[in-house]
Amino acid sequence: MVSAQKYFFKNHSFALCLGFAGLLAFSSCSTKDTNDVAQAGKNVAKEPGLQGKWSTACGSAGAFDASGKSTYIFEPLKYEKSLNLYKDSSCNETLAIARYEGEFKVGSGDDLADGVKRVDLTPKKLILKANSEGGVKAMNLIKLCGISDWALNTERDVTAGAVDGKCLSEPINQVQYDVYKLADNKLSFGKTFITGAPNKEEQRPTKVSDQVLVPAQ
Repeated sequence: MVSAQKYFFKNHSFALCLGFAGLLAFSSCSTKDTNDVAQAGKNVAKEPGLQGKWSTACGSAGAFDASGKSTYIFEPLKYEKSLNLYKDSSCNETLAIARYEGEFKVGSGDDLADGVKRVDLTPKKLILKANSEGGVKAMNLIKLCGISDWALNTERDVTAGAVDGKCLSEPINQVQYDVYKLADNKLSFGKTFITGAPNKEEQRPTKVSDQVLVPAQ
């Protein structure tokens, strides 16, 4: 698990803010830095058990009419989701890997079912890689993210072409309104674990799905 202290001191601006907090009351730190520190602290306080790495079993991927497996890594403020895409429904014939990097906020769940809480995730970056010849052919055929020269095992930053959701199903820089539950060392989301959650607050799920994520190495 990643502790809040370890995360803060990995980031130099956070370390400076924390180091001078008592003397300068954050006056020398940017507003973004202080807001990030505050939000990271809130996330850890509300759900310390969320920190770390989680993985799903095989499920519908919502892309290429195929299947997928997701792995999440949560730090106090940031998250990373790696989605492994497969050509078949049983996650055997690999196609590609999509990696989202973003920020999240843990919310309340006082008015929801027992143990269910709100979470807002905002993907900020999308990296794609075709990891099979089949993936290369499929991605070039449909000109995925506007690119027609995909190559095997070559990562491409497609963030600029993913802002409207035309790349994959998750638009970059748009908040995803979801819920989650952490119980018995298992993590469940409402929608976001594979294809992303709704981008409108009024469409936020109120219950978690049957799909679970478990701690991963």
